[in-house]
Formats: sequence, C-alpha cells, structure tokens
Amino acid sequence: MTQRITVFCDETGAHDCRYFGWGSIWCPSESVDELNQTLDYFCSKSNQKNELKWSHTGDGGARNEAIRWFFETPWLCFQSMWVRRSTLGQLTRKNSTFAYRKLLYAMLGARMHQFDQLPGGPREFEVRADQVDGRNPARTRKEFHLLQGVCAAQSKSERQLLIDFQRVDSRQHRGIQLADLLVGAIRSSWEGMPTGTKRAICTTISNHLGWQDLRATTDNNLKFHIWMPRDFGIKSRDPQLRALALTDRHGDPRRVFGAPSDETIGL
Repeated sequence: MTQRITVFCDETGAHDCRYFGWGSIWCPSESVDELNQTLDYFCSKSNQKNELKWSHTGDGGARNEAIRWFFETPWLCFQSMWVRRSTLGQLTRKNSTFAYRKLLYAMLGARMHQFDQLPGGPREFEVRADQVDGRNPARTRKEFHLLQGVCAAQSKSERQLLIDFQRVDSRQHRGIQLADLLVGAIRSSWEGMPTGTKRAICTTISNHLGWQDLRATTDNNLKFHIWMPRDFGIKSRDPQLRALALTDRHGDPRRVFGAPSDETIGL
C-alpha cells in the first residue's frame, strides 16, 4: 500500500537578510489531524490565539512545547535548504521570487526521491506551501507541473511522486507554522543571536540537537536537516558543518519508516 506524506513548506529571509531558506515539515498524511490538534492544544493551554510563528513576540510557552513535541514525535521530520541571498543570481536572470521557487523545487525534488527510497515504501507526496503573495490558481498549477517534472527527473520510478501541490494560508495549517518556527530560528541565529523569548526558543532547539547554538549546518539527516549546497559556494564566515547529537531517541523517525535499528539516521 502506498504511504502518503504531506509536506508543509515556509520560507525565510526574503527581505534584507544575508541568508534565504526553505523549511519543511514532513508528516504522514494520516497524522496531519493529530499534528493540528496537538498544536491547537498547546496554543489553547498558553492562551495564545495567534499562529505559532517565529515573528510573533510575547510568551514562548506554546512554541517551546511545540518544538519539544516535534523532537519527541517519530513521524515528524524537518528538512531545510539554504543559500546566501547574494548567490541567487546563479539560479536565474529573472526576479528573486523566481529564484526562491527554484530553490523550493530543488529541495522538494531531492527529498521526495530520498524519502521514497526509505524502507516501507512506495510513497506519494502532497505539498502545502505558504501563500506569500496572494492566491493565483494559474501560477499554482504551473508550479505543480514544474515540480512534478523535477521529481520525475530525480527518480527512476515511473510513478508520480508528487500528487498534489497547493499554496495555502498558513493560518489554517499548523504544519506550515511549525516549519516557519524552526526555519526562522535557524536564520535568526545565523544572522545574530536573538534575545529574550526568541533566544530561549533557539536554545530549546539547539539543546535537542546536542548543540550550544544553531550556527551550523548538518549532514544529510532524516529527523533534522540543515542543508547548504556547496554548489553555491560556502565561505569561511558561513555556518559550517557540525555533527548532530539528537537527545531524544523516542523521536527517531527510523521507527516509522521501517529502517533497521543499525541503519544511520541520515537519509
């Protein structure tokens, strides 16, 4: 039986930042309701009515609980891709928005292929990406077909890996909010340590990674991947590769994806 995975995507760093990144939460589609209900509960308990977004100020209780739950939950994975904004011209001569989309396609195409190769397949994927500049059904359909082509080029399978792509309002999708929270914390740490509540959120994440801070990239990893492709050039002042030491074994996704216990956690 084909397993379906829902991928929630959000971007960070589109304006006046040194780094641009896409973050994504990978969740079995049958568990999306549980994802929504759990994060709703954290917000309700903290009397927080807003989204669980990085940009929000105020109490960080719900956001910290969401992060801890993510690391304890084996069927949730985080994948991200980063570049220096100054290198975006290598992708296209068109505007930066087009470059952002090409990065999204590159990240999703590579990760869908690798998730599909894990034990317990075959798999199919549906994507929910933040609707950053208004609804445009025609453009979304074009994105869907372009991404299908990218997936087909990276896979030896004749199956269509991508079965649906939608641009959606992040206020209605807790998975996008969780992606926003994680990817926002990473970028802010790369560009100068945040203060107050946001610093505490970054500390919560880094503690789960076995790190002192978030100023690093990771090897290819199923649970938590910070990917900065070398194709775009990595300078000495950019975040450098650091080994992960994930602290919560209960959240190991190998338990869900059927990988043997002696298999590396990386993809």
